[in-house]
Amino acid sequence: MSHSYTKLLYHCVFATKERRQFLKPDLCQRIYGYIKGIVAQSDGRVLAIGGTADHVHLLLELPGTVSI
Repeated sequence: MSHSYTKLLYHCVFATKERRQFLKPDLCQRIYGYIKGIVAQSDGRVLAIGGTADHVHLLLELPGTVSI
């Protein structure tokens, strides 16, 4: 009986256009929730999310069936 184990972790960074200081704390919470929903639809998990006014960092775990 053969088994395989896959654990795919991705560090993704999204930046605003021209690195403008656009992401305010209240807007960030809405954006983080939206991103988490998109990842969940792909059967993935957001392990960490955060950033500053001009970019967002994500640590994602995605199943082996999802292609980047």
